[in-house]
Amino acid sequence: MQHQLVSVIDFGGQYTQLIVRRVREQGCYSEMVPWQQAEAHILDRKPTAVILSGGPRSTLEPDAPTINFDLLKDLPVLGICYGQQLMAKNLGGEVQKSTEREYGKRHLGPRTPGTLVETLKNDLVWMSHGDKVTHVPPGLSSPQALKPAQLPPWKT
Repeated sequence: MQHQLVSVIDFGGQYTQLIVRRVREQGCYSEMVPWQQAEAHILDRKPTAVILSGGPRSTLEPDAPTINFDLLKDLPVLGICYGQQLMAKNLGGEVQKSTEREYGKRHLGPRTPGTLVETLKNDLVWMSHGDKVTHVPPGLSSPQALKPAQLPPWKT
């Protein structure tokens, strides 16, 4: 029997192993892959979906870690923190330096009725950002706008 595979691309986030564990707790096999090995991994393992993790770097740096987004065009992709910003930057959105760094516990919101964010059991998140997505790329959605039954191939 072929198992579904969710590949978690690690950009250096402190919680990447937690993401892998949470995916497995949902009954889906998951593997963590360093971003430098993502292309070979995706071509070889052919994951069912991909999660792009957070990380300490800025997507605005000239030598910022990245991946080949052409390999992901037919896959569901979830970008978290750095991963979300990397998707925005590479898919026609906009990322800018924030005037203030976010650091510490925050409540995710607004919890718009009927959206993916509303389905969360706990809205407490950990923020550690110096950049922000100021324009979502065409065809992508934010979790605040995403309806659980309408998950598009690309999501942030």
